[in-house]
Amino acid sequence: MSKEENNKAEKNYLREESIWSEEKLMEVLSPKTKIDLEVEKKILGLEGGFTVLFVSKSEKLPQLRLSLLRKFAKKNVFKGVFVSAGLSGKKLMKQLLENKIRLDAVSIIDASGTEEASTDKVTFLDDQSDLTTLYGEIEKETDKIKNQNGFLIIDSLNTFLVYNDNKTVEKFIHSIVSKFGSKGLTIMFLAVNSRDSQNLLKTIGNFCDYFVKF
Repeated sequence: MSKEENNKAEKNYLREESIWSEEKLMEVLSPKTKIDLEVEKKILGLEGGFTVLFVSKSEKLPQLRLSLLRKFAKKNVFKGVFVSAGLSGKKLMKQLLENKIRLDAVSIIDASGTEEASTDKVTFLDDQSDLTTLYGEIEKETDKIKNQNGFLIIDSLNTFLVYNDNKTVEKFIHSIVSKFGSKGLTIMFLAVNSRDSQNLLKTIGNFCDYFVKF
């Protein structure tokens, strides 16, 4: 091989090495960055006002929760409501602060059953089986959203099944989609992919515009 051919081959090799595959790139990224990129990729191009069911592995759910809040709770205005059924409002607030997510862009409804007093940022509900009261709180908080691109995140659907049967949860979710989807809100349901929730998730997937699996 001539010197010129050797230089050309070397340049081609270096060029190929500098173009990383998606798999190779993902190997060196932090879990936070990985899930942020996955969220961007999977909801890229979706217009505001959609309804989506996110189903993930249990180990991915904490990062998925924070990634969605990083994306949607950006501006210094009240933009959305987060219903936390599996994580206490106190722990969620701590995570938001640690991840520098704007607290003034989201109102939290703690439906985890923790016995804490409500604050100006967190509304605590002590009965996880009382979906009627939860619906009323969601309605009250979403009425405060005056700007465009408001959102509602409900995390996670599996917790509701511990205290309610499938039909009750299905009716509750259908009411959420019908009522708040008509307001133009982007509605996101989070769930863990488990054997016990398969029938519920299949039904709820039919209520939503999109089904996204992590």
